[in-house]
Amino acid sequence: MTPVELRDLLVSQLPSTPGVARAEVWQGRPYGLGVQLDGHQNWVCWMVTGASNVAPAASGQEQPELVGVPDLTATKPSLATVEQALLAAAVTAPGVLRVDRYSTRPTPTAVGAGATVDFADGWRLFLSVVGTTTSLDPKERLRQVTADSAL
Repeated sequence: MTPVELRDLLVSQLPSTPGVARAEVWQGRPYGLGVQLDGHQNWVCWMVTGASNVAPAASGQEQPELVGVPDLTATKPSLATVEQALLAAAVTAPGVLRVDRYSTRPTPTAVGAGATVDFADGWRLFLSVVGTTTSLDPKERLRQVTADSAL
């Protein structure tokens, strides 16, 4: 699965998640998407990047860990909760082998929230939060966020 295919899958699947108002392609970054939650004016902006033919092959009947759909209807959901919603949608894609969530690691990553997703076709995709903004206009300034940031 290529970065654009994962981005498009997330844009189509996320609006059915309770608490997600909209998910749209974000032109501010290659393979970018914005997620807006119910009752929130800000967009959480994400970027999908990747490399082909680098994901380790599956060993036996390897299956990805299931990611539950989180409750995004809370007054102030955290960025890690939005990350979980994206991954719950991502694991529905065909060929997912494994998922590594950044917000659940014992040592935080540089991007704070996101994941590495390996696919059976050899693609290793990286889903990274970029920030929040009030508009998906590429010229709009982004606010930096961390995994525990309330939105």
